[in-house]
Amino acid sequence: MHWLRRSWRSCHGLSSAPYSFPDLPLQMTASPQQVAQWINSAHAANAGGDFEAAANFCRRVLKVDGGIPEAWYNLGIAMRGLGRCNPAVDALRRAQTLTADVAEAQNAIRQTGLMQMRM
Repeated sequence: MHWLRRSWRSCHGLSSAPYSFPDLPLQMTASPQQVAQWINSAHAANAGGDFEAAANFCRRVLKVDGGIPEAWYNLGIAMRGLGRCNPAVDALRRAQTLTADVAEAQNAIRQTGLMQMRM
């Protein structure tokens, strides 16, 4: 199976990083452990600067459950890292509406606005 995934990546110009794989079709459900693993992978990808991979992990989580603020927050950070300020602010605002701890989301929205002004 690894050879197929590697071959698919090379045909489509994708990175060979362990968390950078094509978006596979998802079932409507996933175990809580899978969701937690995807959120942790998104966070690690954001921290490592692989914003596209982080966004893909967040989208996986949000396909399973659109009410997870950590997924929206990480998606916002990934979109900001990719220079997509409007989707970043939208995702961060969504995270803000889903959590009681809004300070971190507000700060990220502010930083994204400053970045957008510099562009």
